[in-house]
Amino acid sequence: MPAKVSLKIAYPQAINPAVRTLYEAAFPKQERRDWEEEVTLLESGKLVLILIEYEGAFAGFLFCWPLHGFHFIEHFAVLPELRGNHIGRNVIAQMGETFGALVLEATPPVDGTAMRRLRFYENAGFQLFKQDYRQPPYREGDAPLHMRLLHRSLPEGATFESVSAAIFREVYKVIGQH
Repeated sequence: MPAKVSLKIAYPQAINPAVRTLYEAAFPKQERRDWEEEVTLLESGKLVLILIEYEGAFAGFLFCWPLHGFHFIEHFAVLPELRGNHIGRNVIAQMGETFGALVLEATPPVDGTAMRRLRFYENAGFQLFKQDYRQPPYREGDAPLHMRLLHRSLPEGATFESVSAAIFREVYKVIGQH
């Protein structure tokens, strides 16, 4: 029987406190914004929080950006105790059905966890852009992070350059770097 996974958009005034706890536990400080800035982006409507429920209870979240021609999944996490229940696979399938083209960043395959994560995304239909990609820092004074950029179901004509430029401009507020 398939996992009972549902997605729903959460509004800033009703964020489950478990989202912040998981966000801060799942992503090192250099890979995420400060929570107050995240909430400000949600309140502006530029960033969207999608709650993941498994069998009716909180199971994780996605933070994504609706950009021109695709949705950029900036952060995606499932509670550690629920991993292995095919929740992630179901979430990606539902996101693809709902939004079509998806793009996300992943850490390079330098250790077992990163390799499993990359394999998961590739098994979910994502393709790796071959170009070098450096995620701009979230904080002034931090260095860019070497990441991999992956895509799924991009529209005809979308390129690494156009996709990364949109992400840099809209998400990181940086112009002219890729």
